[in-house]
Amino acid sequence: MNEGQDKARYYARRAAQERAVVARSDDPLARRVHAELAERYAALGHERDARG
Repeated sequence: MNEGQDKARYYARRAAQERAVVARSDDPLARRVHAELAERYAALGHERDARG
């Protein structure tokens, strides 16, 4: 596995962790912030994966 794939997996894992926080949170602001973080991590993961 190359560095790009390692980073893509890292970002995918972080996105999943942020989504888990969203699911557990009762605070609307916290949910929004963590959802945005999840989206950013997912985008970074897709970007890295596309680069190979």
